[in-house]
Amino acid sequence: AVSTSPATVTSHTVLVVDMSGSMRNRDVTAGSTRAQAVYENLAQYFVKAQLDSRRGYDKNSRMLDVVSLIEMRDTSTIIFEALPLDGHLFNMLMQRKTAKPFSHGNYLPSLDSAEQLLNKFSHGGCALLMLFLSDGSPSDRTVKGEERHSKINQRVSNLAQKFGRRLNIGTIAFAGPKNDFTVLRNMADAAKSFSIASYQYSKVDLGLALTSLVSSFTSTKGEMTSVDGLSTRTVRAVTRELPATSSSAWSKDDVWYYMNSSFAPHLDDSPCVTRWKWSDVDDDWQQLPMV
Repeated sequence: AVSTSPATVTSHTVLVVDMSGSMRNRDVTAGSTRAQAVYENLAQYFVKAQLDSRRGYDKNSRMLDVVSLIEMRDTSTIIFEALPLDGHLFNMLMQRKTAKPFSHGNYLPSLDSAEQLLNKFSHGGCALLMLFLSDGSPSDRTVKGEERHSKINQRVSNLAQKFGRRLNIGTIAFAGPKNDFTVLRNMADAAKSFSIASYQYSKVDLGLALTSLVSSFTSTKGEMTSVDGLSTRTVRAVTRELPATSSSAWSKDDVWYYMNSSFAPHLDDSPCVTRWKWSDVDDDWQQLPMV
């Protein structure tokens, strides 16, 4: 872990890697297991790509990016916590290629561990990223079917509400298209109301999916960095709750539409529809005019 004060950390990435038994399959890249392919791609396209992009930056920059790793089996295991994004981290990820996949992949314990780690760098100047990589649906046995899926989605939604737009969430599915990736897709959808989130599927080119997610996260870090590159803008931590109790709601981009029959009805007796968008400046929902 970093030996410096958490307040000096400007970005924190939590990697959640599925290491269940199916990750032993060798159907992603020639000669490699799914687990080996994930770690090699993380080292190349997540760590090395970002290190290469830093070349030429001010050597006095106080930007400090750190990374934590969780492996997901029956339980979650924190492999390392808050290591600086540097050459040593590249080597650490490459060494994980020798780790043995086994047992099941339970999502809920890993999401609990991810929240625990994200909370350690919760100051407003720190950009956050959670990457959740899996080759299939969850194995959690404590709940079944749709209830299990609902609990997972709610856990992700709670994280998004807590950290808002400074949290990026990326879910990455890999392996053959016959696998069920519905939960991974729904996890990203559950976060989109409050955070920046996306779902990526890649059977072969995992690097392309990682590059896309890193690009989005780089934009978030850029928005939080001052012009001189030596300090960050601070976002106050608040819990973002939906603005009203509604009988129906839908979203387009960052704008939410609410239909609530408790509002004064129009002349044609249809329910009132209102538009809302979260304001990071005011730390609250702002109602927008209908257009």
